[in-house]
Amino acid sequence: MFKIGDYVQVIDGTVLDNDEKAFGWAGPVTEVFPDTCTIALDAITLNGLSDEYLIECIIDETYADQYTFLSSELKKIEPRNTDREIESARKNLSERMEEMMEQQGFADEYEDELEEETFYSLKTEWLAAYEASEEVKNLPEEEKNDRLFVADSFMDYSFRYEYVLPADWDAQLVKTMCLGVIPTKITADQAFFEAYADRLSLFIRFLEESGHISPAPRIHKMLAKIKHKIPQISGNPENWGPAKSLMMRATEEGVDLSNQAEIDAFIQSYNAQIFSDSPFPAPFPGEDMMPKPFDPKAYDQLSSEWLSDFAKSTYYQNLNSTQQGYARKATDAFMIQIFEGTEYAPKDWTPFDLDMSCLEMAAKLGESKAFFQSMVDHVIGFIQFLGEQGHLPPSLEVDSLQQVKEMVPDIAESPESWEFTKTMMLGAMNEGIDPTDGPALDAYMASMQEELFSSEPPQNFLDNSSIHDPLRKIGRNEKVTVKYPDGRVVDNVKFKKVERDLREGRCELVEDV
Repeated sequence: MFKIGDYVQVIDGTVLDNDEKAFGWAGPVTEVFPDTCTIALDAITLNGLSDEYLIECIIDETYADQYTFLSSELKKIEPRNTDREIESARKNLSERMEEMMEQQGFADEYEDELEEETFYSLKTEWLAAYEASEEVKNLPEEEKNDRLFVADSFMDYSFRYEYVLPADWDAQLVKTMCLGVIPTKITADQAFFEAYADRLSLFIRFLEESGHISPAPRIHKMLAKIKHKIPQISGNPENWGPAKSLMMRATEEGVDLSNQAEIDAFIQSYNAQIFSDSPFPAPFPGEDMMPKPFDPKAYDQLSSEWLSDFAKSTYYQNLNSTQQGYARKATDAFMIQIFEGTEYAPKDWTPFDLDMSCLEMAAKLGESKAFFQSMVDHVIGFIQFLGEQGHLPPSLEVDSLQQVKEMVPDIAESPESWEFTKTMMLGAMNEGIDPTDGPALDAYMASMQEELFSSEPPQNFLDNSSIHDPLRKIGRNEKVTVKYPDGRVVDNVKFKKVERDLREGRCELVEDV
């Protein structure tokens, strides 16, 4: 019904999660699901948000400038605000929320969002000044556009990917962005990338001369050193990111990238291919598209169908009755755990996702030792069955699960690695309580409340850390220091910003710097 970019208004009187009613809310659609759409709130909406709504967003750690509605609660309208008006409204919202958070004691929790608002306001101001400068305003239109795009892209990507504000730009950041990000993400001809370093150097010199940043001779030296490498990297399809890969495929098929109608038609055709009877779209150069959240209702239906089909498979039918029971429990728990951990469509699962799901199952499930000894084998059998049926890509490897298989029984038997729910369930079972007996389990939990929340933790109440996952002990907003293979050290950064890099081995935790 709607597509990304549609400008919509929320039907007046729609009830929000905090029981407020929305009146006059509107904005462009940013995400589309089968029954819902997420919209970015426009300036009129942002300026009219209630204190109650903003406090709710602060407490729930949700973004105040976007909201997800049922498609039936929306209708198309013409845009009501300009980009400048929206930027101004976001800046005002940032200041308003900062003041509220200081009053409520939540300032540190929303430091990230406030920095983001400040950055984009700064970017808008600097680009406008650069465009109006003597160095740029009299240039031929094509060169002017290229200069501005280089400035815009560097500022945007350095913040989005490295979370570095302009005051902290350095030579290492420039190298990382110009060799590892810019040429893999931007779709342009080789001439653009051949001139990228020189154009970026001109922009940075403008910022220096305008007093926006301190003199940075090392940045200019780095740009001169790596300028010839940028077009080399940009010309190799193996280095391309998902958006660039898609646009380069469009170019190969004759799509005019300056014609939005042609781009829309190409994307519509590509999307139709994704959702055709074939489980996977035709491959295109470069890496696959980044995973996007999968609709939970669709996942539940898909999960039910796959588990039912697996019960008819040769693998399952060749098991004895005991192992069939284990296989049912293992595969059902696996489908729940992997979606809980990723929220991705199955086609986007990675070996890391498979491994972590099995390790989490060992820490959560209150099953027998015999169950855990065969659990990973049944998950492997299930994954291989799904691959044979064409439900999962053939590139999805299960080799690393063999190592996980050796770890699972130890984790399952080590109380220090258990999740809270497993600790409580096994505690109930040790007291002779049937965990399927709801009233008895509730009574046990009630009897534990006083002990759990006393000043001294009970003897058998174990912490949530895990021997296989030392990162679990770190809070999302806790400040850490990490080091990357290129020698770059990122100091005093929130854990949630580098968690994925840590888990995927792209950097390591530094205890003392």
